[in-house]
Amino acid sequence: MARSFVHTAAVALLIFGTAFSLGGCGGNPGEAADAQNKLQARQPGRMAKQAGSPYASAVQELYVAYFGRPADPAGLTNFAAALAAANAPADLQSLTSAYSTNQAVRTLIDSFGTSKESQTLYGSGTTQDFVTAVFKNVLGRAPQQAGLSYWSDAIDKGSLSKGNAALAIMNGALTNTTAQGLIDAQLVNNRLAVAASFTAQTASQGATYAYTGAGAAAAARAMLSQVDGQTQVASFSPTISTTITGLLHSAPGVSLLAGDIRPGNNQNAAGPMVRDSVGNLYVIHDYVIDKITPDGTFTVFAGTPNVTGYADGTGTAAMFNYLNGIGIDSRDNLYVSDMYNHVIRKITPAGVVTTFAGSQIQPGNADGTGAAAQFANPGAMVVDAADNIYVMDNSLRKISPAGVVTTVNGYGGPCGNIALGSCFAQVEAMTMDSSGNLYIAESWFNTVRKMTRDGAVSIIAGAPGVRGMTDGPAANASFEHPRAIAVDNAGNLFVGDGVYYDFGAQSFSPDLTIRKISVDGTVSTVAGAASPSGGYVDGPAQISRLDGAYGMLFDAQGNLVFCDGIGALRKLSPSGIVSTVAGFYGFVGIADGLSAAAGFYQPKGIVADSDGNAYVVDSRNDTIRKITPAGYVTTLAGTAQLALSRDGSLAAATFLNPVGLARDAGGNMYVTENGSVRRISTTGTVTQLATGIDLTIAGNQFYFYNPCGIAVDLSGNVYATDTTINGVIKIAPNGTAAPLAGFSSIGGSNDGTGTAASFKKPSGIALDAAGYAYVADTGNNSIRKISPAGVVTTLAGSAGNAGAADGAGSAARFNQPIGVALDPSGNLYVADSGNNLIRKITPAGVVSTVAGTTNAYRTILGPLPAAIQSPQYLTLVGAKTLYVTAANAVVQVNLP
Repeated sequence: MARSFVHTAAVALLIFGTAFSLGGCGGNPGEAADAQNKLQARQPGRMAKQAGSPYASAVQELYVAYFGRPADPAGLTNFAAALAAANAPADLQSLTSAYSTNQAVRTLIDSFGTSKESQTLYGSGTTQDFVTAVFKNVLGRAPQQAGLSYWSDAIDKGSLSKGNAALAIMNGALTNTTAQGLIDAQLVNNRLAVAASFTAQTASQGATYAYTGAGAAAAARAMLSQVDGQTQVASFSPTISTTITGLLHSAPGVSLLAGDIRPGNNQNAAGPMVRDSVGNLYVIHDYVIDKITPDGTFTVFAGTPNVTGYADGTGTAAMFNYLNGIGIDSRDNLYVSDMYNHVIRKITPAGVVTTFAGSQIQPGNADGTGAAAQFANPGAMVVDAADNIYVMDNSLRKISPAGVVTTVNGYGGPCGNIALGSCFAQVEAMTMDSSGNLYIAESWFNTVRKMTRDGAVSIIAGAPGVRGMTDGPAANASFEHPRAIAVDNAGNLFVGDGVYYDFGAQSFSPDLTIRKISVDGTVSTVAGAASPSGGYVDGPAQISRLDGAYGMLFDAQGNLVFCDGIGALRKLSPSGIVSTVAGFYGFVGIADGLSAAAGFYQPKGIVADSDGNAYVVDSRNDTIRKITPAGYVTTLAGTAQLALSRDGSLAAATFLNPVGLARDAGGNMYVTENGSVRRISTTGTVTQLATGIDLTIAGNQFYFYNPCGIAVDLSGNVYATDTTINGVIKIAPNGTAAPLAGFSSIGGSNDGTGTAASFKKPSGIALDAAGYAYVADTGNNSIRKISPAGVVTTLAGSAGNAGAADGAGSAARFNQPIGVALDPSGNLYVADSGNNLIRKITPAGVVSTVAGTTNAYRTILGPLPAAIQSPQYLTLVGAKTLYVTAANAVVQVNLP
C-alpha cells in the first residue's frame, strides 16, 4: 500500500466532523469552548492513570476501540513491549501514521483482527457490524450512515485492516475539534481513564488470571459501557472494584490482597549450583536441592524444606543434614555433599535419592568402596568429563563412577602446621577446565590454587594468610575469603570474593565482589563496588553492588550466573551488566497503601469483620494493620519496628513481637505478644488483659512465656496457645487464667484430659459455636480437638510423621501446620506451612488439599491450586473466601 489516506488529519476531521455533527443536537462556539475546557481539565487525570510504559495509553486505546473492554495486564505489558521493540511512536496519532511505514507496527496492529477474541466477537458478522461495534465501543452509539459507509468500504477494499480501522476511529475521536467532537472526546477520555484504572487494579490485586475468557471480557465490557461524558474515575471506582471482585469470586483461585509476593531472602537460590543438559539449574539450599527451570520456576527437587535428617527416598521424602557441595555427571545425575551426615548422596533425574559413598555412622578419612569409605564433613565438589567426582574434606578425595573412593591429595586432618601443598583448609568451591585442571577457592588461606591432572598443586593467585582486595599480577594480588569459582571457555577464572562479616575481627567488611584471574595471571575486579554496608544494585558492573556470590557457573550464552548471598539469582553478562534473573533482595515493607504498594514484614495472625475488612498482625513491624476488601492497607495500632509493649490509644500504643489475633462478637480484638495478651477495644484503646501469668501444675511451675494462637468464645473467654510451655490456657474476661490442656516443658503427643494430654509447639486455635477448640499442633504435625471439658483427641495427622497426604484422620499427613479457621458448616481450614498448602478437614476428619503446591517456594497467583509461599494464619470471609498471611503478603483464596 503506497499510502493510507485515512491517516491524514484532514480526512479524519472531515469524516468525524460530518459524522459527529449529524449525530449532535446543534451546538455553538460557547458550548465548544466549554467542552474544550472540560476536556483539558480531565486529560491530566487520564494520563496519570496510564502510568508505566510510554505505550500504555496507545495500547489501552486499541483495546477499548477494538474489543470494547480494558486491556488485561498481561496483554498490555506484552503489546507495549512489542511496540517498544518495533521502535514505534508512543502517541496514537503518530502510531496511526507509522502503520504505513513500519512493517512491525503494521503486523502488531493487524494481529487484533486475527485474534481469537476478534473471531468470537466479529467472525460471523459483516464489515458494517464490525464498524458499528467499534463506534459503540468508542462513543457508545452507532455511526451515522456516512461514517459507516466510509469505514466499511475502506476495510472491504483493503485500504484498511480491521485493526487499523479501529485505531483510526479512536484517533479521529480523540482529535476531532468540532463542538460535538469535543463533547464526544470527553466521553472517550472517561472510558480510557476507567479502563486504565481497571487494568491497574486488576494487576495490583493479582486478578489477572480471573480476567480471562469470554465471560470475564463480557463483564468488563458491560462495566465500561456504563461510562458516559459525566463519569469521574473516583466516583466510578466502586463499580471497578465490584467488577474485579465479581471476576475473582466467579473464578476459584489465589489473588493478592496486599503486600509483596516476590520470592526473596532465603527462599530461592542460596549456594553452589549446577546446570543440566536442558538448562535447568540445581541449587543447594541448606537441607534441600532447589530446581530452577529456564523460565524461572522454583521447586524443591529433593529434600524436606526446613527439616534436617537422613533418609533416602524420592523428592521431598528424602532428608539431608546440611548440603555443602553439588556436582552433575554426563547423564544428569546429581551428587551432593551431605555435610553433617558425612556422606555423598546421588539424585537421579527423577529425583530418587540414594547414598552413594560414605557412612553416616562412622565419619572419618578411610578410602574404600561405597559405604566402606569414610568422609568427615565433605564440602565442595566437582565432576569431571569421565564422571569422576572430586570432593573436599580437608583432603581432596576422588570417587569413581563405580563408587570407589581414593585420596588424591592432602592430609586427612586439621591443617595446623602441615605444609601448604599437603593440606587444604576451608575450601568453599572448586571448578575444572576443559583440560582437567582443578581450581580451588580456599577461603582460609585466601588463595586460589590449581591442581593439574598429574596431581601437582600450586597457588595461582593470592598469598597464604594475606587478606585483601588488591588487583594486579597474580604474585601481588590478594583475596578476602574467596568462596565461589567458575572458568569460562577461554580459561579465565572468575572468583566470588569478600566477606560480609569477619568473625575473627568481629567487624563488618562488606567488600563483596567478583574477581577475574585472566589466563596471563592478571587479577581484576569485574563486578561489585566496595560499600560500607554491602548492597544490592543491578546495572553496569563497576557500579553494581553484591551481597556475595556463593555459587557460580557459565550459561550457554556466556553469562556468569551466580547466587547472591541474599537469595537472588543474578548474572554478569559478557558486556559487563549485572542483572537479577530470579528472586530479589529481601527488603521488607512497612508502607501503607493499595495492594502491592503496601509492605509487611512477616504478617501472622489475621481476622476479618462482617464487612470483609481484614486485621493483620504485622509481626516483625510490631504493628496491627487493617486491609479493606479492595486491598487498601493502613496501620491501625503500633509504631513500625518500635518493639515495645505500651498501652494507650491506637496512636500511642506499641507492641512487642505480636503474633496471634482474635476478634470477639462485639468487635474487640485480642493480640498475643511476648508473654501477654493485649486487648484492643472498639473505642480505640489498647490495654493488657493478662500478663506475667504463673501457673503451677502438678508441682511444676509454668510461665505464660511465648503465646501464639488466640481465639475468643461467645462468653468473652480467651483461649491462647503457648509454644514454649506446650499448652493451651483459658483466660476469663477479668484476666483470671487457668490451664485448659497440655503443659509440658518438653512437649508430647498424648491424648487425654486437661494437663494429662500433651502438645508440641501448639500454634493456631479456632473455636466452634459449641465451645470445642481446634489446635494446630505444629511440632506434632497434627490437628488436635479439645472439648469444653478439656478432653483432647487427635482429629487428623500423625505425631512424628510429616507429609502431605490427604486422607481420613491419622492417615492424613501435615508438615508444620500453623493457622486454623472454621466455616459455618464445621469444616476446618489449615495453613499447612511446611507444605505450602491450604488443607480442609471435614467434621468427620477427612483431609483434602484445596490450594497451594507442595514444593513451591513462591506465591503464584492464579487458578487453583496456584501456589502460596509459607502460609501462616488464615481467616474466613463469607463461606468461600479465605484471607491468608504468607511470607510478606496477604493473599485471598477463593474456594470452589
